[in-house]
Amino acid sequence: MLSEEILLGFAQRYTSKVDSIELLSTSHNTVYEVNCDNPFILRITSIRHRGKNELLSELDFILFLHNNNVPVATPIKAFSGDIITEYISENDILFIVAFTMADGLQWYEKHEKKDNLWRDDTYYLEHIGISLGKIHKASRNYQILNNLPRRKYFEGQHLIRAYDIFEKYSPELYKSYKIFMQDLLLLDKNFENFGLTHGDFLMSNFNIDTDNKVIVYDFDECEYSWFISDIAVFMYYYITGPDPLITESKSHTAIKAILLFMSGYLSENDLPLTELKQLNSFFILRDYILLSTIIEKGEENYSWWDEKLVKAALPRVLEKKAFVDIDVNLIIKQLAGKTIS
Repeated sequence: MLSEEILLGFAQRYTSKVDSIELLSTSHNTVYEVNCDNPFILRITSIRHRGKNELLSELDFILFLHNNNVPVATPIKAFSGDIITEYISENDILFIVAFTMADGLQWYEKHEKKDNLWRDDTYYLEHIGISLGKIHKASRNYQILNNLPRRKYFEGQHLIRAYDIFEKYSPELYKSYKIFMQDLLLLDKNFENFGLTHGDFLMSNFNIDTDNKVIVYDFDECEYSWFISDIAVFMYYYITGPDPLITESKSHTAIKAILLFMSGYLSENDLPLTELKQLNSFFILRDYILLSTIIEKGEENYSWWDEKLVKAALPRVLEKKAFVDIDVNLIIKQLAGKTIS
């Protein structure tokens, strides 16, 4: 825990006058909103989570996207001119980064608005797809900063820890995961389908403004992976919704949502439609990541959602089944014909 005095000192590296500092989230990073004449986001990262070079590569990618007209929350330099500043304590090194505030509201926040500016959720799917398409299109031309590449997908902390977690939990789960990861390595990688991805393209990691512009942030998990993996992450959470146990009945909803999202995406990035055949594999990968994260907590610490997810996901990963039954060939056919019904 950081004292108010220390937090204020961090904020004053970017502004001379601070009205208040509000805690927004604590996970791998601790994130605050600094209220002042020009409010901004303050993110604090322990060296145990990311090294300075990893952060520099993340920030360089964000600035590259910004310079290529992708709407993102950009890093702000401190008064010292540094894009990352440090704080050294007795048992840790903290890296402090500031970001511009994203205009608009988060996906969930817009439901709390009582005016008529916000429409039905499906209306925004095409705009969200456009945003991710812009990220992936720009990513194809991104050059690594000073030989400081981001990690590859299989180096992600959740996937690495999953081996030990699953082995202790269930030999059957461990075996299925090991085979799945070996099969994933065999997927084709090329300029069209593989590059630096957002890595965590959730509804909580972008804002939507009243002009339908989608502003993306939190690139902490950006990694080299297949572009379809970002698409799968967004669709997984959008389709799952609040109850992981009722996805079986959502086939029609899923198809319509994917068609709308991909219509926007393909207007920006020319991803081969055949890549959609890998959607199910990356839906299963998300199941494995969530199972790893939840099981590591211990059953006594499961939330209501955690319990439901484990109950639903455990049998289906063992059977190599995706969380929702969709006809990918139908989706490809409709997108090729530019018809959405």
